[in-house]
Amino acid sequence: AQAGLVEEMDSVLPGNLADTIKVTDKSNDSACYPLLGCFQSRDPLTVPLSFPDSPDKVNTSFPLYSRQNRDSPLQLDWRSRGRNERLNLFREHKPLKMIIHGWHERGDSEWVQEAKDLLLNLEDCNVIVVDWREGAEHGNYIRSAGNTALVGRQASLLLQHLLSIYRQTLSPEDVHVIGHSLGGQVSGFLGRHFLNQTGLRLGRITALDAAAPLFEDT
Repeated sequence: AQAGLVEEMDSVLPGNLADTIKVTDKSNDSACYPLLGCFQSRDPLTVPLSFPDSPDKVNTSFPLYSRQNRDSPLQLDWRSRGRNERLNLFREHKPLKMIIHGWHERGDSEWVQEAKDLLLNLEDCNVIVVDWREGAEHGNYIRSAGNTALVGRQASLLLQHLLSIYRQTLSPEDVHVIGHSLGGQVSGFLGRHFLNQTGLRLGRITALDAAAPLFEDT
Protein backbone atom coordinates (compact mmCIF):
# COMPACT_ATOMS: atom_id res chain seq x y z
CA ALA A 1 0.00 0.00 0.00
CA GLN A 2 2.83 2.38 0.83
CA ALA A 3 4.53 1.68 -2.51
CA GLY A 4 1.31 2.50 -4.30
CA LEU A 5 1.04 5.76 -2.40
CA VAL A 6 4.54 6.83 -3.38
CA GLU A 7 3.74 6.07 -7.03
CA GLU A 8 0.62 8.21 -6.78
CA MET A 9 2.57 11.02 -5.14
CA ASP A 10 5.18 10.83 -7.89
CA SER A 11 2.48 11.64 -10.43
CA VAL A 12 1.32 14.82 -8.70
CA LEU A 13 4.38 16.33 -7.03
CA PRO A 14 6.71 18.61 -9.01
CA GLY A 15 10.18 17.53 -10.08
CA ASN A 16 11.84 14.85 -7.97
CA LEU A 17 10.02 15.91 -4.82
CA ALA A 18 8.45 12.49 -4.40
CA ASP A 19 11.93 10.99 -4.11
CA THR A 20 12.42 12.80 -0.80
CA ILE A 21 9.16 11.58 0.72
CA LYS A 22 9.11 8.83 3.30
CA VAL A 23 5.70 7.52 4.27
CA THR A 24 5.24 7.84 8.02
CA ASP A 25 4.28 4.57 9.71
CA LYS A 26 2.16 5.04 12.82
CA SER A 27 1.51 1.81 14.70
CA ASN A 28 -0.85 3.46 17.19
CA ASP A 29 -4.36 4.63 16.41
CA SER A 30 -3.91 8.13 17.78
CA ALA A 31 -1.50 10.76 19.04
CA CYS A 32 -2.67 12.90 21.97
CA TYR A 33 -1.26 16.14 23.33
CA PRO A 34 -2.32 18.32 26.29
CA LEU A 35 -4.81 21.08 25.42
CA LEU A 36 -5.01 19.96 21.79
CA GLY A 37 -6.65 16.58 22.27
CA CYS A 38 -6.14 13.50 20.12
CA PHE A 39 -5.32 13.12 16.45
CA GLN A 40 -6.83 9.93 15.03
CA SER A 41 -6.47 8.37 11.60
CA ARG A 42 -10.22 8.42 10.95
CA ASP A 43 -10.69 11.95 12.26
CA PRO A 44 -11.37 14.59 9.55
CA LEU A 45 -9.23 16.99 11.58
CA THR A 46 -6.15 14.80 11.11
CA VAL A 47 -4.00 13.96 8.07
CA PRO A 48 -4.61 10.18 7.86
CA LEU A 49 -1.08 9.13 6.90
CA SER A 50 0.84 11.15 9.47
CA PHE A 51 0.06 12.16 13.02
CA PRO A 52 1.67 15.49 13.94
CA ASP A 53 4.88 15.95 15.86
CA SER A 54 4.64 17.17 19.44
CA PRO A 55 3.92 20.87 20.09
CA ASP A 56 7.40 21.26 21.58
CA LYS A 57 8.97 19.89 18.41
CA VAL A 58 6.92 22.02 16.02
CA ASN A 59 7.47 25.02 18.33
CA THR A 60 4.86 27.27 16.72
CA SER A 61 5.10 30.97 17.53
CA PHE A 62 2.53 33.72 17.03
CA PRO A 63 4.13 37.17 16.63
CA LEU A 64 1.58 40.01 16.64
CA TYR A 65 2.15 43.14 14.53
CA SER A 66 0.31 46.44 14.15
CA ARG A 67 1.00 49.88 12.77
CA GLN A 68 2.53 50.70 16.15
CA ASN A 69 4.97 47.77 16.13
CA ARG A 70 5.69 46.79 12.53
CA ASP A 71 9.20 45.58 13.31
CA SER A 72 8.96 44.60 16.98
CA PRO A 73 6.17 42.04 17.35
CA LEU A 74 4.56 40.95 20.58
CA GLN A 75 4.59 37.19 21.17
CA LEU A 76 1.20 35.59 21.80
CA ASP A 77 0.74 32.30 23.65
CA TRP A 78 -1.72 29.71 22.32
CA ARG A 79 -1.51 27.72 25.57
CA SER A 80 -2.48 30.40 28.07
CA ARG A 81 -5.37 32.84 28.12
CA GLY A 82 -3.74 34.81 30.93
CA ARG A 83 -0.56 35.65 29.03
CA ASN A 84 -2.60 37.30 26.26
CA GLU A 85 -4.53 39.65 28.54
CA ARG A 86 -4.13 43.43 28.81
CA LEU A 87 -2.76 43.92 25.30
CA ASN A 88 -3.18 47.53 24.20
CA LEU A 89 -3.40 46.49 20.54
CA PHE A 90 -6.84 44.99 21.15
CA ARG A 91 -8.32 47.91 23.07
CA GLU A 92 -9.89 49.35 19.91
CA HIS A 93 -12.10 47.54 17.43
CA LYS A 94 -10.11 46.69 14.30
CA PRO A 95 -9.73 43.76 11.86
CA LEU A 96 -7.44 40.85 12.70
CA LYS A 97 -5.41 39.20 9.95
CA MET A 98 -3.57 35.90 10.33
CA ILE A 99 -0.84 34.89 7.84
CA ILE A 100 0.28 31.24 7.69
CA HIS A 101 3.33 30.24 5.66
CA GLY A 102 3.75 26.94 3.85
CA TRP A 103 6.24 24.13 3.34
CA HIS A 104 9.94 25.07 3.53
CA GLU A 105 8.98 28.59 4.61
CA ARG A 106 9.24 30.64 7.80
CA GLY A 107 7.43 33.44 9.52
CA ASP A 108 10.20 35.82 8.48
CA SER A 109 10.13 34.71 4.82
CA GLU A 110 10.18 37.67 2.46
CA TRP A 111 6.64 37.20 1.13
CA VAL A 112 5.21 36.87 4.64
CA GLN A 113 6.77 40.11 5.82
CA GLU A 114 5.77 41.89 2.61
CA ALA A 115 2.19 40.67 3.02
CA LYS A 116 2.17 41.84 6.64
CA ASP A 117 3.36 45.31 5.65
CA LEU A 118 0.88 45.51 2.77
CA LEU A 119 -2.03 44.66 5.05
CA LEU A 120 -0.92 47.28 7.57
CA ASN A 121 -0.59 49.86 4.79
CA LEU A 122 -4.09 49.11 3.51
CA GLU A 123 -5.89 49.46 6.84
CA ASP A 124 -5.39 49.87 10.56
CA CYS A 125 -5.44 46.23 11.66
CA ASN A 126 -3.64 43.68 13.79
CA VAL A 127 -1.64 40.96 12.03
CA ILE A 128 -0.65 37.62 13.54
CA VAL A 129 1.98 35.58 11.71
CA VAL A 130 1.78 31.84 12.37
CA ASP A 131 5.42 30.71 12.36
CA TRP A 132 5.65 26.91 12.35
CA ARG A 133 9.04 26.72 10.63
CA GLU A 134 10.29 23.78 12.69
CA GLY A 135 7.33 21.71 11.55
CA ALA A 136 7.54 22.86 7.93
CA GLU A 137 11.20 23.03 6.97
CA HIS A 138 12.32 19.38 6.92
CA GLY A 139 12.32 17.40 3.67
CA ASN A 140 9.60 14.90 4.58
CA TYR A 141 6.45 16.31 2.96
CA ILE A 142 4.12 13.83 4.65
CA ARG A 143 5.52 14.70 8.07
CA SER A 144 5.07 18.41 7.41
CA ALA A 145 1.57 17.75 6.09
CA GLY A 146 0.72 15.94 9.32
CA ASN A 147 1.86 18.94 11.33
CA THR A 148 -0.70 21.19 9.64
CA ALA A 149 -3.46 19.62 11.75
CA LEU A 150 -1.62 20.46 14.97
CA VAL A 151 -0.81 24.03 13.94
CA GLY A 152 -4.43 24.57 12.91
CA ARG A 153 -5.64 23.56 16.38
CA GLN A 154 -3.04 25.76 18.07
CA ALA A 155 -4.13 28.77 16.02
CA SER A 156 -7.78 27.98 16.73
CA LEU A 157 -7.15 27.89 20.48
CA LEU A 158 -5.27 31.19 20.31
CA LEU A 159 -8.17 32.84 18.48
CA GLN A 160 -10.61 31.44 21.02
CA HIS A 161 -8.54 32.98 23.83
CA LEU A 162 -8.39 36.37 22.11
CA LEU A 163 -12.08 36.42 21.24
CA SER A 164 -12.96 35.55 24.82
CA ILE A 165 -10.70 38.18 26.37
CA TYR A 166 -11.47 41.00 23.93
CA ARG A 167 -15.10 40.27 23.16
CA GLN A 168 -15.93 43.99 23.22
CA THR A 169 -13.50 44.83 20.41
CA LEU A 170 -13.01 41.57 18.48
CA SER A 171 -15.49 39.16 16.90
CA PRO A 172 -15.12 36.12 14.60
CA GLU A 173 -16.35 38.23 11.68
CA ASP A 174 -13.29 40.47 12.09
CA VAL A 175 -10.85 37.59 11.48
CA HIS A 176 -9.30 36.95 8.04
CA VAL A 177 -6.97 33.94 7.79
CA ILE A 178 -4.54 33.81 4.85
CA GLY A 179 -2.55 30.62 4.21
CA HIS A 180 -0.14 29.64 1.44
CA SER A 181 0.76 26.10 0.30
CA LEU A 182 0.58 23.86 3.38
CA GLY A 183 -0.42 27.00 5.24
CA GLY A 184 -3.63 26.89 3.23
CA GLN A 185 -4.34 23.50 4.77
CA VAL A 186 -3.50 24.84 8.22
CA SER A 187 -6.16 27.48 7.54
CA GLY A 188 -8.71 24.79 6.75
CA PHE A 189 -7.97 22.82 9.91
CA LEU A 190 -8.11 26.05 11.90
CA GLY A 191 -11.52 27.00 10.54
CA ARG A 192 -13.04 23.56 11.07
CA HIS A 193 -11.66 23.20 14.59
CA PHE A 194 -12.88 26.68 15.50
CA LEU A 195 -16.35 25.86 14.16
CA ASN A 196 -16.45 22.56 16.05
CA GLN A 197 -15.39 24.20 19.30
CA THR A 198 -17.50 27.36 19.17
CA GLY A 199 -20.27 26.81 16.63
CA LEU A 200 -19.09 30.01 14.93
CA ARG A 201 -17.45 30.71 11.58
CA LEU A 202 -14.52 33.02 11.04
CA GLY A 203 -15.06 36.01 8.81
CA ARG A 204 -12.86 34.90 5.91
CA ILE A 205 -10.33 32.22 5.02
CA THR A 206 -8.11 32.61 1.95
CA ALA A 207 -6.04 29.63 0.76
CA LEU A 208 -3.33 30.67 -1.72
CA ASP A 209 -2.13 27.78 -3.88
CA ALA A 210 -3.11 25.34 -1.14
CA ALA A 211 -1.15 22.07 -1.16
CA ALA A 212 -3.27 19.24 -2.59
CA PRO A 213 -1.39 15.92 -2.11
CA LEU A 214 -2.74 13.99 0.93
CA PHE A 215 -5.60 16.44 1.47
CA GLU A 216 -8.12 15.20 -1.08
CA ASP A 217 -10.32 13.64 1.63
CA THR A 218 -9.82 16.15 4.47
